[in-house]
Amino acid sequence: MVSGQASGQPRITKQNYESSLVGTWALAQLVAEAPLEEMLGAAERADAVGAALDPTLYREKHRALHEDIEMLRALRHVQLTIDSIKRRRAGR
Repeated sequence: MVSGQASGQPRITKQNYESSLVGTWALAQLVAEAPLEEMLGAAERADAVGAALDPTLYREKHRALHEDIEMLRALRHVQLTIDSIKRRRAGR
């Protein structure tokens, strides 16, 4: 197990590992059900045409939009990993 001490976090115990894992799987289920591909597509389209449609708004919001895109891409990767795990479990 990873202790987490290098990052200043307390050493992980069996009890908080198990409870954290339960919470992490619950979070994974939320990610698995989210329409991330569609959200990412919408955000990327907004980024592609935003400057032409509303330059002022795009200047004000482009940094947040890029952060949204970065986060959605990361979660989409997580979602694909969760899908792979579910397929493997279904094959048992």
